[in-house]
Amino acid sequence: MSENKERKPTYEEALEELNRFKELEEMYKIAEMLKNLKETTALNIKFENELILVIHQYMADARESNRAHAIRNLIREALHQKGYLQNA
Repeated sequence: MSENKERKPTYEEALEELNRFKELEEMYKIAEMLKNLKETTALNIKFENELILVIHQYMADARESNRAHAIRNLIREALHQKGYLQNA
């Protein structure tokens, strides 16, 4: 009767497998970082596009000082929240 035993990996084979696992883990981390960067970039682009629209509105309303002042304050607050201004 011959027993059908699985061959145990050698030290080198086990080390290779461990290195492959570490590489996969690193690739997963990089993929997560890229995903987060893409989401952050999309949010920043959306913010900047909305800011441009508000600035155009400010320019159009500049003749009405009350509206222009309120819009300018909104722009400054948005820039401050995003870190573009140190103190608003």
